Amino acid sequence: MTCTFDQFRQAAAGQGRASPRRRAALDWMESQSRVIGLWLDQLIAEGDNDELVSMLHRQQAWLDMMQARLAETGHSPGVRLAR
Repeated sequence: MTCTFDQFRQAAAGQGRASPRRRAALDWMESQSRVIGLWLDQLIAEGDNDELVSMLHRQQAWLDMMQARLAETGHSPGVRLAR
């Protein structure tokens, strides 16, 4: 029983392992950031519209920031994952 209580206490404090849903969200954010990176490389190489490149770059930076926030503490009070 003590082990279970300790695990609960760690999870409540944000010190436990990431939940499967949180891990899935982190994985999704990483994959989306990589896809955007591939598109950015292609668009920049083709000399595409600067506005589109800028928008995609901002989106990639936002995904990277959110991924870092979720990963650094295991939770973020300002981020709620939808069910």
